[in-house]
Amino acid sequence: MLRAYKYRIYPNEIQKEQLAKTFGCSRFVYNYYLDKKIKGYENGDKSLSKIDCNNHLNRELKKEYIWLKEVDKFALTNAIYNEMNMSPASVSGRVPCSTTGGCHNHSPRCSGV
Repeated sequence: MLRAYKYRIYPNEIQKEQLAKTFGCSRFVYNYYLDKKIKGYENGDKSLSKIDCNNHLNRELKKEYIWLKEVDKFALTNAIYNEMNMSPASVSGRVPCSTTGGCHNHSPRCSGV
């Protein structure tokens, strides 16, 4: 039997601001490393690992973009890990979930089998 729970939160103004910062920074980091991955692929460069990207984020990117230090580091690390685990073929629907190994429970981004 499957169960679903719905939760609703009522953040105050300070919490709303922190949530917005966290989502925005996570989106920035995700797109930044996705762009790096695409450019590296087009140039035939070696692929970056999750650890390489995480180290780059903590050592260089946070110095360049100071505002990345304002949010939780685990949210940014998860953005990197989510980007690295994404299979381009599964997003486009060309490969079923079972062959990519990255999709479980038939997530919306998969074609599903």
